[in-house]
Amino acid sequence: MTRTETLALYRPIRASIRRITDLAISVCDRADMMRAAKQLGLWVNGTIVFPDDSAMEMLGDVALFEPNQGGRRAFDRFLSEKAPQLDAADFELAQRMGKAFFSLFRCKGKHEVAGIWLEDLLDEGRSLWLMDESAEVFVPAGATFGMRLFDAGAFYVGFGLLPPVDEET
Repeated sequence: MTRTETLALYRPIRASIRRITDLAISVCDRADMMRAAKQLGLWVNGTIVFPDDSAMEMLGDVALFEPNQGGRRAFDRFLSEKAPQLDAADFELAQRMGKAFFSLFRCKGKHEVAGIWLEDLLDEGRSLWLMDESAEVFVPAGATFGMRLFDAGAFYVGFGLLPPVDEET
């Protein structure tokens, strides 16, 4: 597969992720947002405090994908309640996103076609091809970060933020 072919597959996926997450966040209720804010340390004196724009993205990611006390995720509600309204391609991608996982990764370097190679630090160093134009430009080899990924077929795609990992983490 060439770079042009890879980007032709990737860019519609990236656009679809935005459409899906914009619709999915609407299923999050106050309890989902409070739970996520508390997990992220954004819950201060009974309100959610956003120190920057990235905190808002992270809040949405955690509210959608981290299970509540009953073990159910808001994204699962989205898949059953609103995702069936999507067109066929977006619906299939939403189902793939529902299988996303969060892990800690180390960038092994640029992929020979596009994107970067990742080493999954929580899965015995498994190598994954992350197709992400931004990461390709801004993530240096050796950088360690957390990210939520899903299998998009030819490669993995991430969404949410890339919080850096420090020695304590």
